[in-house]
Amino acid sequence: MTISEGGVKVLEENGIRFAFEERVSHIMNRDKTDVCPFEKRAIDSKTAQEAYVNLKAFAKQLMDMSTKTC
Repeated sequence: MTISEGGVKVLEENGIRFAFEERVSHIMNRDKTDVCPFEKRAIDSKTAQEAYVNLKAFAKQLMDMSTKTC
């Protein structure tokens, strides 16, 4: 599993135990042209709770989009 520097910071600040295989500055998108959209939303969040809400909403949006195209 890969983890970003920002992810490490948030987990450590909130006392959450974690493990990883590789630590990177940012998680990149699939074609390596930009930061992952999930990582962007996490970075833009001010708190862990806000990140959770933002990431959950984005995941739901993606799921809704994928069911409409099937």
